[in-house]
Amino acid sequence: MSITTVSSLPDRSGLETSRPLLDAMAGAVYTTDRNGIITYFNPAAAGLWGREPEVGITRWCGSLRMRRLDGTPLPHDECPMAVCVKTGAAVGNQEILVERPDGAQKHVRISPRPIRDSAGQLIGAVNTIDDITDQRQSERDRDSSYKLTQSILRNSKDCIKLLDLDGTLRSINPCGCTSLELASQDDALGLNYFDFWQPGDREAARAAAGTAQRTGSGRFSAGFVSRSGKQTTWDEMLSLISDADGNPTGFLVISRDITAELNDAREKTRQLARQEALSEIGALALVEGSFQSFMDRTIARVAEVLEVPLAKILPFADQADHLWLAAGVGWKEGLVGKASVGVELASQCRLHPVGRRPRGGP
Repeated sequence: MSITTVSSLPDRSGLETSRPLLDAMAGAVYTTDRNGIITYFNPAAAGLWGREPEVGITRWCGSLRMRRLDGTPLPHDECPMAVCVKTGAAVGNQEILVERPDGAQKHVRISPRPIRDSAGQLIGAVNTIDDITDQRQSERDRDSSYKLTQSILRNSKDCIKLLDLDGTLRSINPCGCTSLELASQDDALGLNYFDFWQPGDREAARAAAGTAQRTGSGRFSAGFVSRSGKQTTWDEMLSLISDADGNPTGFLVISRDITAELNDAREKTRQLARQEALSEIGALALVEGSFQSFMDRTIARVAEVLEVPLAKILPFADQADHLWLAAGVGWKEGLVGKASVGVELASQCRLHPVGRRPRGGP
């Protein structure tokens, strides 16, 4: 690349002396005279602009176009270098966008400063340009990532927590605060995660943390009792967090309320058991020789499927004026086959179930 030195620069020998150093600089540098005409630019400046301006002709800046950070055009005669030359004052750390001929856009930070002679008269200006495109893009990416993370934490239906290695709570999302019945995150910070659990489940939590420290992750499920006494069941996943040097610093805990899932699974199991019981009862009706035996086995199966301690079959007596306890589960010994009640609903209270009490009660 050919860089021309303008002979009209008052201190040509100074520029010629400094030129090898300026040419070797990684940062972009250029100078102008007192009228803003470019008198020198180094290879880094030409590379940044994507073009070589005409030394001695091009004014204010060598870029094809410039824009402010809000995207609006920035005329060359209003750029920071022009302001510096026109006012004679340095312009510190201004950020603008520079457009190259190939369409690429660079985010730069510029710091033009005036050049004065020994008498203090303005004879030109020097501008340094830092390409901070990658830096600002990284900052935007981090900001976007942070905003996305915060959005996930706010809207997640899971309880997400950050713990120290000893279980001290450092952060918790809104769902976690709701689950713990806390007004805000500040009320939760400093609490110990392991103390959330009942003694039996606390050991499972510590075991999962130990597994996470050895293998990277640990898991357990446990019941949780809130401050108001509400009981729920949670699936807990603990993941080990390490710093840049690989040293463990704490745990990321993702907790999911599986109470509804467990209840649904139990209900489906009950429904399946009831269907199977109906099929079994139908089969018993076909093969059981004794009707009494059929009733005994049927009521036992019904009590088992419905998970109730007390069940009975009350057919009408021959005269249809009362009911009799033909078969049952949970009744006091001696009542089944002998006890009878009136046909009114209220009259059945005279039958005494054994329930969970020892047989032989009143």
